Amino acid sequence: MKSGPKTLVDFPKFVVTEVRAGALANDGYRSFEIEGTYDPAFDPVFEDIAADKGPQWFWLLFGKRGYLTPMLKSFDKGTKTAVLVCHEKEEPKVLGLELVHLSPYWQAFNV
Repeated sequence: MKSGPKTLVDFPKFVVTEVRAGALANDGYRSFEIEGTYDPAFDPVFEDIAADKGPQWFWLLFGKRGYLTPMLKSFDKGTKTAVLVCHEKEEPKVLGLELVHLSPYWQAFNV
């Protein structure tokens, strides 16, 4: 077991393989589906969301101060793939990136 403070390397990862734009809402935000593969450490997170236990969103961090707050649309535990949905003004530039997961209990903007 690792001792000392956690770093971003210690958190589950989500690798984005596809980003699909959805409808534009009246408020100027567009829905985006983000598909990718995930670290097995995501299993309990996705299972809790699917079972409606706890918050339905979480943080995904990337780059300097980049983050998304997606919700789970679907996941396949066998293939470790998932589709997430987020609402942004512009398409997130995350295709091919490895995003770090933090629970909504974290103050991700301070990480």
